[in-house]
Amino acid sequence: MPTAEEYSAIPIAVRVDHLDQTPGELERAISGKTDKELSARPDGSNWAAKEIVCADWVARLAAHDDNHLAQLHRALEGRA
Repeated sequence: MPTAEEYSAIPIAVRVDHLDQTPGELERAISGKTDKELSARPDGSNWAAKEIVCADWVARLAAHDDNHLAQLHRALEGRA
């Protein structure tokens, strides 16, 4: 995994192409896996695949804008 400095040196077109490919790569990685497999932690200090995917999604959603962050808080509190 590149550092932030290394990543910033990658041409934007290459980064955008990688982002375009990410959903398909993710789908292929988890396709056919059971909930038990996706929920299994490899050891006591590392996250399960499901936790990694959900944490990344929540971070991206919350970082999108204040409205999405507010929606996230309401959802977690069971409010509309």
